[in-house]
Amino acid sequence: DSGVFGTIYHNVMASIYDSMKDKYGYDSTEGERVVNVTVSMLDEVITNSEQIMRYIEREFNTVFYHAHPDAQPPQLKGKNSIIGHTVFTYVKQTLEYDRDNCAPFIYHASEERLGGALFLPLKNGFNVRFKAFLDRVDYVHDSLRIIDYKTGTDAVEAASVDDLFDAKAEKIPGAVMQVLLYCKLYTIAHPERKCHILPLIYRVRRAFSDFVPIIKIANTEVVSYNDVKERYEELLDKLLVELFDESIPFSQTQVIQHCKYCDFKTICKRN
Repeated sequence: DSGVFGTIYHNVMASIYDSMKDKYGYDSTEGERVVNVTVSMLDEVITNSEQIMRYIEREFNTVFYHAHPDAQPPQLKGKNSIIGHTVFTYVKQTLEYDRDNCAPFIYHASEERLGGALFLPLKNGFNVRFKAFLDRVDYVHDSLRIIDYKTGTDAVEAASVDDLFDAKAEKIPGAVMQVLLYCKLYTIAHPERKCHILPLIYRVRRAFSDFVPIIKIANTEVVSYNDVKERYEELLDKLLVELFDESIPFSQTQVIQHCKYCDFKTICKRN
């Protein structure tokens, strides 16, 4: 199951960086626990294959077998062993990329929850409540990076911001739409942070070759959320206003491809 695979990878990455924070972390001026991740710290993890596999076995036991987190995980065998070693390869490649291209950097959090009283105000006076979990948040140089891990083949390019909202398109770059929404929500949750926000997508399957986490819109690298903020937020507001407009009835999409993996297609009787 690709969802289970992705969850295990996400959780292992979180465990690795959170363990660094537990061991070397300090309180920032904002009162948040952070850690300055160095090349040597990453090398220490990368060369400790046994520890990485222990993280993987623990997450496999919890996510796949639904065992208690403190339960002794069994050794992976057969197909599960192949999956486990694939996760291991992806994790190691990700850490090597971070070491070679990012370190030193300040790690803030993994799976950071944005929610509770998080409301996105609309121009019609509505306030839409959101909840989101950010895969990773860190600082590199003068940019706060919001990283979304993807273990699939998600597109990281869009022809334009408008294309992200084109309901008639057969394929919408959902991963780009998602990480930009995270950026918007982060600015609401943390209005005190005025730095550049850099949206990134780590497509870990590409970690072996042309791994470039920066998204592109109109063939231009998005090096700051501010590059697309105005148009993106204008169209996001328009979409949400329409969604909550009681005078506009819900209608089935005309793009049948969108229904292929939809959890609700039986409810709307789209066969």
